[in-house]
Amino acid sequence: MADYQPTLSNWPNLAKAGLGIDFNQSTIATHEVVPAIAGRQIRLLSVDFIVNGAQVLTWKSAADSIKGGAFEFTGPGFLNLGPHLGHYIETRSGEALNLDLSAAVKVRGPVAYQVI
Repeated sequence: MADYQPTLSNWPNLAKAGLGIDFNQSTIATHEVVPAIAGRQIRLLSVDFIVNGAQVLTWKSAADSIKGGAFEFTGPGFLNLGPHLGHYIETRSGEALNLDLSAAVKVRGPVAYQVI
């Protein structure tokens, strides 16, 4: 896993449009991935994470878990939700897209999103 370094630069069209971020966290907390925008929803389009150990990742709309947004790792691994014609999850209107990490284990990689 040390050789593979996913970054937003792997998706240059998304980076140019400002529709993505490079996520890099390793603390037990709920991390704001995309800030809330009044009256708008955020759709998760694509993720390419490296997870360095046992971890539960839970996508949230503000403080509430999003159905289908939890991924459990029993050890190091990858989370690759590649770009496709739709989206994976979305927030409620006016709420931030957050990611909860259950362990102090590094999670890093690009996240692509759409504001609707």
